[in-house]
Amino acid sequence: MNAINTNVLPSLSTTAELLLKTAERLYAEHGLGVVSTRQIAREAGQKNHSAISYHFGGETSLIEAILDFRMTALDQKRFQLYEEMQNQNALGDVRLLLNLVVQPLAEELLRDEHDSYYISLLAQLINRGQWQQYFVDHPNRTRVILQCSQHLIAALRKSIPEDVAAFRLSMMGPQVVRIVADWDAMRRRKELDITEQALRWRVNNLVDYLAGALQASHTS
Repeated sequence: MNAINTNVLPSLSTTAELLLKTAERLYAEHGLGVVSTRQIAREAGQKNHSAISYHFGGETSLIEAILDFRMTALDQKRFQLYEEMQNQNALGDVRLLLNLVVQPLAEELLRDEHDSYYISLLAQLINRGQWQQYFVDHPNRTRVILQCSQHLIAALRKSIPEDVAAFRLSMMGPQVVRIVADWDAMRRRKELDITEQALRWRVNNLVDYLAGALQASHTS
């Protein structure tokens, strides 16, 4: 697997980034299909209500820009973990592979709340059944996860059929995003205090749960 070129990480103007982050927040607070591009521009302090069209071309392109801005950087973090596992000859370890998928996304909750609104957007897109369109069809956003999936299937087919392993993995990805989005929502409601120690406990338990589910015996 080739290294990810950090030079391709999205670069935005100050105004475009402001619009993007405002959109993330409004989508998280009100939901997709409710927020208009005019509202985003107004909330971002733009007098020109066509600011989204000018900078992104429309709502679909805005969502694509959010995912490029956030997911490409997230994939870079996963690649660093992937390289470490590769150097340790650990790419057959189911639990470590799952940790590679979960940990970088969960650690976004250690950042300022304004930098994790996009996690709600991810969950909403998945709930709309648009996972394939926005993620799998754009490998620059999820190339490490796709690679990990192949390693997981190779490890799992030692004990369960390959089609069963692939089916279980297809359920796992959306589930991880929804769980982390729930944690994010809970911390915003002050129902959850996210510290490094508390997050590590949650990540470990989630990884244990996923590993157990993926490796469960198969019923024909």
